[in-house]
Amino acid sequence: MVLQKYNSQILPSYHPTSQHVQKVAYNLLNANHLNNEADWKIFVVNDDSIVNAFVTPDGVIVVFTGIIKVAANEDGLATVLGHEIAHKYARHHAERLSQQNLTGFLRFLLSAFFDIPAVPSAIWMDLLLHKPNSRKHESEADRIGLEFMVNACYNPEEAVPLWRRMSKLGGSGDIPEILSTHPSSGN
Repeated sequence: MVLQKYNSQILPSYHPTSQHVQKVAYNLLNANHLNNEADWKIFVVNDDSIVNAFVTPDGVIVVFTGIIKVAANEDGLATVLGHEIAHKYARHHAERLSQQNLTGFLRFLLSAFFDIPAVPSAIWMDLLLHKPNSRKHESEADRIGLEFMVNACYNPEEAVPLWRRMSKLGGSGDIPEILSTHPSSGN
């Protein structure tokens, strides 16, 4: 859906920015023997207003040019891509799907046996189960991503200035960590 939405903004693979992203991504994939994990495809979306990148469960890497500017250099971009590739490597998407089934069942039990309405039980499940697990996945992806960086000869110390730059952008850093799906930039 994202690729369809931004289709006219996807840079061609021969564009210098696309080649820059491809170089870093393939360095990470090759150094960590992840070439056979998926049929990797890399897309760069020319939108500086979006500071984001992600990897789908089937190995599609999408990078918005806004995150490239925040990354500031190759090591910063390797920090971002290592983190996103780590989500796929650790199969966080599968864990989230399993968790959705569990929380649906728990909400049913709360509703059926304790007469707790659906909305409050959904809020409690989100605060007590979804958000903590999401923060755990994000921290795990940070750790694995740093290992991927080291294996590809990128400087893992660049992660600290990257997160400082991200923190200056604001956004989710303005809310308490307990209400967020991500750890605070400081953490």
